[in-house]
Amino acid sequence: MEQRLARVEAQARAAAESLGDLLAEVDTIRRQTRAQGGEQAPAPPQKHGGAGGAAGGSEAPSLLLTALFIHEVWLFMQHANVLLNPYLQRLDRQYGVALLRRRM
Repeated sequence: MEQRLARVEAQARAAAESLGDLLAEVDTIRRQTRAQGGEQAPAPPQKHGGAGGAAGGSEAPSLLLTALFIHEVWLFMQHANVLLNPYLQRLDRQYGVALLRRRM
């Protein structure tokens, strides 16, 4: 069970990293589109470990990225609930039966 959980955590971590890269790419495309349309596009954020000399990112994550992360956590919790519910109901039922047998 712990191996399976570790594997799922690794896959979730990889998916979150891919999602972050995708959002950064979409943001870059959006900025380029704005620049072509004549609007002033803000400077793109620097990657961690870039030539800026700062260790780690000093820029706070955007509201969209934060909302997306919260949504993904919520979705993960919902899927875990659906997948674990039958197992937990079975445990609860077995515990209740054991209590009834012990009282008899």
